[in-house]
Amino acid sequence: LPRGGTADHYDRSDVVETYKIARYAKQFVVDEQDMIDDSLNAFADMPREMGLAAARLRPDLVYALIIRNAALGTDSVALFHADHNNLNTTAALTHATMKTAITALEKQRESSINLGLRATHLIVPSDLKHDAAQILNSSAIAWGADNETERGTLNTINSEENIALVSDPRL
Repeated sequence: LPRGGTADHYDRSDVVETYKIARYAKQFVVDEQDMIDDSLNAFADMPREMGLAAARLRPDLVYALIIRNAALGTDSVALFHADHNNLNTTAALTHATMKTAITALEKQRESSINLGLRATHLIVPSDLKHDAAQILNSSAIAWGADNETERGTLNTINSEENIALVSDPRL
């Protein structure tokens, strides 16, 4: 800014994704005769069953969005895609690939600005739950003879990252 000059106005702009809001409801209606005929107490279970269904709704919707992997409005590319530097389908879930994924997340940028993202959760399908728990929670990682470099036995993912494991059969 030159001496005596005036600062330019700061403009905000952003590209957004669209979303929709929906309402969900269910009801059951019983009359006096239904209550009299209910010798097995079937109606007593209805509020609990409806409550459990309501508790499943939000996670069902979130996992459906993840699985659908729809194209983003900003670039018409799927949310999880190599162009977004957030997809690696060529490697199994291992300690090394987990470290690579954490590093890639921390290096995510938008418009050349680092987003400062940190890994907090590892969400896996049920069949990877035990492998993921071993990667996240082992106090040490033993390196086999086929490893190309020698390293210590500290599990840096366990000691540095504090990542919570979430396993779900919907994936």
